Amino acid sequence: MANEELFAALGLEATGAGATAVFSPIDGAEIGRVNYDQAAGVDAKIAAAVAAFEAWRNVPPPKRGELIRLLGDELRAAKPSLGRLVSLESGKILAPDQDAANRLKRTLIQSADSASTRRNRQHFWKKFKEWCEARDASPLPAEPDTVVLYLLDQARRGQKKSTLNNMRWAIDTIHQQQGLTAPTDDPEAKQQIKGLFRTMAEQRPEQVIQRKKKPITINQIRIMDFPKGVLGLRDKALLLLGFATGMRRSELAAVRKEHIEETEYGLRIRIPRSKSDQLGEGDTVDVIRAAMGRNQKHCPVKTVQKLMGENPYEHLFVRVRRINTSGGYRKRKMLSEPNRFIDRPLDGNGVYRIVKKYGAQVGLAPEDLGGHSLRAGCATYLLEKEVPPAAVQKQMRHKSFNTTQQYNRGETARALVGAY
Repeated sequence: MANEELFAALGLEATGAGATAVFSPIDGAEIGRVNYDQAAGVDAKIAAAVAAFEAWRNVPPPKRGELIRLLGDELRAAKPSLGRLVSLESGKILAPDQDAANRLKRTLIQSADSASTRRNRQHFWKKFKEWCEARDASPLPAEPDTVVLYLLDQARRGQKKSTLNNMRWAIDTIHQQQGLTAPTDDPEAKQQIKGLFRTMAEQRPEQVIQRKKKPITINQIRIMDFPKGVLGLRDKALLLLGFATGMRRSELAAVRKEHIEETEYGLRIRIPRSKSDQLGEGDTVDVIRAAMGRNQKHCPVKTVQKLMGENPYEHLFVRVRRINTSGGYRKRKMLSEPNRFIDRPLDGNGVYRIVKKYGAQVGLAPEDLGGHSLRAGCATYLLEKEVPPAAVQKQMRHKSFNTTQQYNRGETARALVGAY
């Protein structure tokens, strides 16, 4: 906005006829011209101000308040122009638009979480809002007692402690993002929730006990019946790689061929981003080649390398589609290879379905298995083989050594050699 437009917006003359020029400290340009008052003129203005004050003090307070409110409305309406005028006169930079700044702040806060975390938070928040609306209670801001009653109601409906904690986290986070106090930070609410969890632990109803998923062992993988062709090759490579590296199911689904490099000991896989690395700093895991003469049929390195040769696409684990059997050629082709790879990578749920499918072959019930079963199997196996715990912690990418020790039920690549 040019100076002339700014002055016009404020009802000021663009340039005065005064003798004294006023310059902006920003660039030294002339803003306008003013005159200095003489002593007599100053005395007259002071007298006028005193008379105005005497009249103002006789105005009833309600009217004075209303006038100040109206004046405030006018100032707020002209705030952008007044801000530019002050900036022009003093040289100070303009403060950013507060609404825009708040939008940017909320965007940055939300971006600190992964997409799945945001989806989970919105899922739990939606459930809480619906519960509050059905009972004519305010979800935002929510009273601490409201949140406690909601958690108690959900516990009675059979929700696990871990799910209740996720609900609590979602409600608190939404409040904090809006600049409000988290409801469960209230001391009394904290004690009530603690009492709820203690009661759940004492009663131990089956529906609220979180059963740990069972780890898959290497011996179970060795007796699994993988079909011939690309389907069996993909599934076998996925299970062996997941077990050998302890990668999470989302990490397995995201592996691309460009992430894999050969090393002295086998393979090294770069993980650009993971659950514990939301900033994308990246990490690596080692895949150790099976010792010669041992476990060659189930060597993760050889199996992954074979899959890389068969799969023409960039993602290592892609979907498999059955070949259309119409036509003589396709019928003959189906006899040797009934499936083909398609350029659609698996997702975390696809990895989980494969784990459940082959787990059933070795007698593992679906409720005992999870996407974490391969990861748990890796950590348990390495600790049982007396691999140094520090090497296991690095391979599993645990931030805390206590997390690694949880798998102790009974320097990195070099320390792992011979375990497979």
